[in-house]
Amino acid sequence: MVLDNFFLMDLPPVLAIFLLSAVLTFLLTIAYKYTTDQKRLKFLKEEQKKLQKEYKQHMKDPKKAMKVNEKLMGVNLEVMKKSFKSTLYTFLPLIFIFAWMNGHMAKEAIYPDQPFTVTAFFEKEATGVITLNASSLQLLSNATIAVGEEVSWELKGKEGKHIILYSYGTELYQQEVLITKEWHYIDPLLEKPRTLFGWNTGDDYPINKESNLEKIQVNLKSIKPFQGVPLLQALNWLWTYILFSLGLSILFRKVMKVY
Repeated sequence: MVLDNFFLMDLPPVLAIFLLSAVLTFLLTIAYKYTTDQKRLKFLKEEQKKLQKEYKQHMKDPKKAMKVNEKLMGVNLEVMKKSFKSTLYTFLPLIFIFAWMNGHMAKEAIYPDQPFTVTAFFEKEATGVITLNASSLQLLSNATIAVGEEVSWELKGKEGKHIILYSYGTELYQQEVLITKEWHYIDPLLEKPRTLFGWNTGDDYPINKESNLEKIQVNLKSIKPFQGVPLLQALNWLWTYILFSLGLSILFRKVMKVY
């Protein structure tokens, strides 16, 4: 997969996600500033504050408060429309970036001699057997299993890259697994073809479209960047990114005077 050896993966997860959040938030702030009418947005934001104060002053007079609220809603709508142009420019790149992050920064690594499981998912009408072959790994369960909606194998191995082969009827698939002491892993999903606007966003050698085999998944544990930190230890990579990006966005917008 692309960027498997990205330098951020050599850092602790919380620092890697912070640095990526900082870069992306900075670029998004720059894009927003130069793809929107900042003069008009500045005026609208000031108008919002005035109307909000005026609305609070007329809370005891429902008629006046309603008129002020209508004006405020109109201003809010215009702000949304002015800001939407920036979203159009950044939406597609962000989709690819988040897809990469989900495939490369969301999970823990598989450590040497640590047992891990692989699960194959089938359609309900699937029948037959599926066989797993991994000569460089130690298989801790039966190699051949009768097909069900989900079937799993348990394995473990030494440090390095390993190839797992799956045989289902006349279909043969392979999947690469990385075992390491560092925070590195390979996309754990082997799926059917996925494309976005004609670009391949899935595996180089995907599962056959017509196959009753839906996907094969190496079951990695979700990364918890704030592990051991009270109140934050349950956050996964996405919520960690959101937390950092919200704070950084406020900082960058204030420093660069973005409205």
